[in-house]
This record gives sequence, C-alpha cells and structure tokens, in this order.
Amino acid sequence: MLSALALLELDQQQAAPQQQQQQQQANWQRQPDRAALLACLRRAYRSAARRWHPDKSAAVLAALPAADRDATRQRLLGLCQELNRQHEALERQLARRS
Repeated sequence: MLSALALLELDQQQAAPQQQQQQQQANWQRQPDRAALLACLRRAYRSAARRWHPDKSAAVLAALPAADRDATRQRLLGLCQELNRQHEALERQLARRS
C-alpha cells in the first residue's frame, strides 16, 4: 500500500501537465507586445516583397512562353504594388495610434 506522501507526490505529478497546459492557454490569451507585433509585421512584409518582386522571378519568367511571360510579369508587378500599398496603409494606421 502506498503511503500518504507517495500518494501526494503522485497527485502532484499528474497535476503538473494540466497546470502547464493552463499556463500555455493563458499565454495565448494575452495581448501581444506592440514592438513585437510591429517587428513581426515588418518581417512578413519584407519576406513577401522579396518573394513576389518581379526582378526576383526573372529565371521563372524566362522559362515561360513570351505571351505568358508578359502577362505573368504584369500580374507580379500588380501584386507587388498592392503589397506596397497595403504595407504603407498599415504603417500609417499604426503611426497614428502611437
């Protein structure tokens, strides 16, 4: 038969994962730090701008037929311009709030 101390230790071991899970859920519910949020948004913008910039996809465009190449280049240019507009609007909005 287990002693009372052994039972108490067993209960604490079983409760520890539940407490960790509750702590993780509480962390997710907290508001993010403003500086961390801005840094994350800027990183995402830079990554998307690098990925979709028309100059970065020259090798892919060169492999396409001429008709498709021009249409794809225009779509990439439009996408990059829209990405820049959205980023500038977000930056203005965040600047007004601070």
